[in-house]
Amino acid sequence: MNKKNVAIFLLSFCVLFFVYQYGIRSAVPSVLNEELQSYFSISATQLGSLISLFYLAYTIMQIPVGLIIDKMEVKKIAVLTFSLFSFGIILLVCSQSYIFAAISQIFLGCSSSFAFVLIMKVTNDYFPSDKVALISSIAISIGSLGPVICSPTLTYLSSIFYWKNVLICMGILGFIFSLIGLIFLKNTSKVSNNEISNEKPIFQNLKIISSSNQYIWIGIFSMMVLGSISTFTDAWGISFIRHVYGYTKEQSAFAISLVFLGNIIGGPVIAHISHILQSYKKVMFCGSVILLVLFCCIIFINMPIYILYPILFLTGAVVSCQFLAFPYALLLVSKELGATITGVVNTITMLGSTFLIPGVGFILDLSKGNNTFYSASDYQISMSLLIVSVTIAILTVLFIEDKYPKSNSL
Repeated sequence: MNKKNVAIFLLSFCVLFFVYQYGIRSAVPSVLNEELQSYFSISATQLGSLISLFYLAYTIMQIPVGLIIDKMEVKKIAVLTFSLFSFGIILLVCSQSYIFAAISQIFLGCSSSFAFVLIMKVTNDYFPSDKVALISSIAISIGSLGPVICSPTLTYLSSIFYWKNVLICMGILGFIFSLIGLIFLKNTSKVSNNEISNEKPIFQNLKIISSSNQYIWIGIFSMMVLGSISTFTDAWGISFIRHVYGYTKEQSAFAISLVFLGNIIGGPVIAHISHILQSYKKVMFCGSVILLVLFCCIIFINMPIYILYPILFLTGAVVSCQFLAFPYALLLVSKELGATITGVVNTITMLGSTFLIPGVGFILDLSKGNNTFYSASDYQISMSLLIVSVTIAILTVLFIEDKYPKSNSL
């Protein structure tokens, strides 16, 4: 199998892993928000903390994951972590103990942390630098099909079958996918997945990366944008729409899926626009400003359904500007450190979800006070935290240098 076919196959399998884990981790806490609270007998604050453990583990693992992937074969890591994540889904519902659920979330976060970095590694190693943003954005956009498919599917199936059984079946499906990958990836064993040697010691690699402060600003921008949208789509969005807009659970799940659908379309479009402008910074700034306006509309203006749905789709499209942080970061180091720099930036990025998700839950409980139920205003107050987050992202862009890679032939 030649290098081109290996690249396509490896990228396809890594994208499948990304689709699977992204769909599961987004749909489960959002669709089953109230079921999880009841099952584990916890409050909104505790649920937010439980969800954040996934992101905390994901965040802590990013730099080690980057270092591991830069040193080992992609195909072995992809199959192993795909299997481990599938096992984690089943593990989550094996006990009603909150502590056991917390351990399961950490396990899921650790195994899931490989998916995105694997995609960036394959893309960066096999494709020209000026095509990395477009190709990787297409791959990640395809990955957004996970929540688009999983959220409404989980909502529908959990209304017919017991939700625990549905999650167990999803875990088994993941094992089947990883087994298929194990069988077919054997055909790539004679072709190295990485022709770029990285013999430098780990600490020397980290020292090279830390020599530039640009990755910090890029990471903070990415953290604030992704943290805000993840908090909305992965944890509190469905409940917010139900309480503020009065939609059914099915309508709310569909509404959230439109955000991911917008992300699918917006990813390649945003990357193409940055290519036309020969600038990542300009697109990142404009996209985050538009996102701020859209969040204000969604949170504080009770729009009719025929307006809200397009607004949510547009929100998903413009939030794709966050992804440009990663091809930008790859400009700061040589290719052999591609996975490591991706892990470093993604470590900063995922801190947003780690703190924002429980933050919204805490403000929600605080606003509720002694009342029996959460009101629409409680949700609006708590979700205002997302507006603060995006505002910080906009200010951060001002500290980023305007860089863009030189054109390369395919």
